[in-house]
Amino acid sequence: MKLKKLKVELLRLPSEIEFTLYLIKEDLKSNRLLNKLSDIGFDDSYHRSSFGTVVLATLGFEDRSDELYAQY
Repeated sequence: MKLKKLKVELLRLPSEIEFTLYLIKEDLKSNRLLNKLSDIGFDDSYHRSSFGTVVLATLGFEDRSDELYAQY
C-alpha cells in the first residue's frame, strides 16, 4: 500500500505546533537557498531572514538569551 493513496489522517497536531513547524520549515528553506547562493558567489549578508525570534516566541520562550538563539 502506498502512503500517497492513504486518505486517513494519521495524527492531528494542535494549530500552534503546526504554525511553529511551518515557520521552522520556511526558515530552513530560506537558509538553504541563501547558502547555495553564497556558495556560487552571491553575497547574501543583507538579505538573511531569521524566524528564530518568532519560533521561540511561539514555543513560549519569553527570556531569549544568546545561548538559546545559538541552539536554535
